Amino acid sequence: MSRRFLRDMKGASAEDICDEMSSYLKFGRSAYVQMLKDILPSSDCVTDGTKDIEEIVNEVTEMILKDQSSCLSKVNFSKSENNYKVRFFL
Repeated sequence: MSRRFLRDMKGASAEDICDEMSSYLKFGRSAYVQMLKDILPSSDCVTDGTKDIEEIVNEVTEMILKDQSSCLSKVNFSKSENNYKVRFFL
């Protein structure tokens, strides 16, 4: 939550921040806790969102290639300013 606030709430008023925190406690937190119970244990790939984006892309690409190498005929990775694309062709 704190990373999202630092990223999205720069320049927000104290009132806006309080409203957002109240909404998170009412709705977001319970959804997050439920995800930890139901989704995370059965996830095939979990990445650390605090890593650099290029590191995350490389990590996920390696996981996909390792698990799907027999099905993939071509992988295309491209990077432009703040934009990453990974295309997998079957």
